[in-house]
Amino acid sequence: MTKKVTEIKDMEGLVNRMLVVSADSTVYKKIAAYIEQYYMQIIFMTAGELALQLSVSQGSVSKFCIALGYRGYADFLRNLQKFVGKEITAPERYHYTSVSTHHTDDVIEREIENLRTLKEITAGADYHKLVDTIVNAEEIVLLSARMSATLLPYMRYTLDKLRDNVRLVTPDGNDWDYFQVKYKKERVRVIAIGLPRYPRVLVEKVKELRKDGYKIDVITDSRFSPLCKYADTKVFIPTTVASVFDLYSTPMAFINLLITDVSKQLPEMEERLAKIEQIDNQQKIYFS
Repeated sequence: MTKKVTEIKDMEGLVNRMLVVSADSTVYKKIAAYIEQYYMQIIFMTAGELALQLSVSQGSVSKFCIALGYRGYADFLRNLQKFVGKEITAPERYHYTSVSTHHTDDVIEREIENLRTLKEITAGADYHKLVDTIVNAEEIVLLSARMSATLLPYMRYTLDKLRDNVRLVTPDGNDWDYFQVKYKKERVRVIAIGLPRYPRVLVEKVKELRKDGYKIDVITDSRFSPLCKYADTKVFIPTTVASVFDLYSTPMAFINLLITDVSKQLPEMEERLAKIEQIDNQQKIYFS
């Protein structure tokens, strides 16, 4: 079994490790040089495409990634995406995905790998702390911005079915500017969702609320997320960046699992859901 080494947090760290690993291998030097120059393009490439581009074997690419301390090429890509995904622009994504010859299969395979990580994530201590927070908090505020905020309506809709006092706050509403007036820190728990590219307006708001004494839980993608330093509890959910826009399949699945576990701990849940169903039927909410 490959020993897991310290996680690389930026391109400088990756280059430094590649210099050490490739010191005695001409093939490894060739791979390392290409990664250093074209690292943004590589996050959209399969191991086979990279090997073909460099005229080396796919096995050499895999062995190089293992020498860096990863389980293989897929593990290397996931780590690379963590610090490259937050800086790559939409035009760059479009350019690289349009030239990839195996783009669809690659994206699906990466998303499947991300979904598989949810079993470990939902077994973690921080995940269970987040469940307890949602169950016991007097009032919950879901906070996000830009693309990350597209996850909030689903989370709020489902949580509203389970409990009272769930709010949604984004920069386009008045509650964002007057947050400290409308929400008292003694009774509110903030759950902030921020995925790459991290919206500056969200990071600054979380920083401001933390300074003012609010308790904050963060759902993000990595320990290197700028939101982490302001969080009481942090849960990390991987995203796939090998597309024109990030895929949120795994964060959505995570939210569904989270809501399910919350429902198991809330009192009188069966009666509440039955009452909601009765009202929906009376008002003919759904077509039949």
